[in-house]
Amino acid sequence: MVRALRHFVAFASLFTTGVGLVGLAGWALETGMARPAIAGPVIIQPLTAIALALCGGSLWLLRTRGDLPRGHRRRAGQLLAAVAAVLSLFGLLDSQVGWPLSIGRFFLLDSGVSETFANTRPGLIAPVAALDCLLVGLALLCLDWPVTPFVQRNGPAQLLAFAANTGALVGLLDVLLGARTSSSPLALQAAGALFLVSFAGACARTNWGL
Repeated sequence: MVRALRHFVAFASLFTTGVGLVGLAGWALETGMARPAIAGPVIIQPLTAIALALCGGSLWLLRTRGDLPRGHRRRAGQLLAAVAAVLSLFGLLDSQVGWPLSIGRFFLLDSGVSETFANTRPGLIAPVAALDCLLVGLALLCLDWPVTPFVQRNGPAQLLAFAANTGALVGLLDVLLGARTSSSPLALQAAGALFLVSFAGACARTNWGL
């Protein structure tokens, strides 16, 4: 069981990183790589892609491989998680309260990219994606906090990961059922990646993950 969980965590981290990198490549090359045919008109936004790649990379570095990550590997994983959380927080503020910084637009490689990808607001991250990436980033930061008998069963990392998983599930169902309840809906590949990485975050430490 422990080995299966480790394989799942590794797969989820690679899948999430891959989704983020492919999404970024689609924006950089102005091709349909950012939007599979099944996802319809919804594409993955560049800020979402960056946050996914960061979360996936962080989980890969912080996963257990017989022992807990230490030294440079642990610090690098925590740094990626922190950057993902900060970018997601700025993206959430931008989408919800009109954050004047509009950080998502800084990652657009071409000012005319909105003509290539129709039916989208370039740079505006879906609120559920921003919130989930924020929660996943915070969960990964909390993975190796010192534990007590109570915290070991109810640790912040586990609670944050399952909260993100709930949000990802809502976003995934919204996409699959075609409800489109948000003005900035979540892309299918992003919803799937967020569901996997959030669940894997709850399984990343086999001594308390389930």
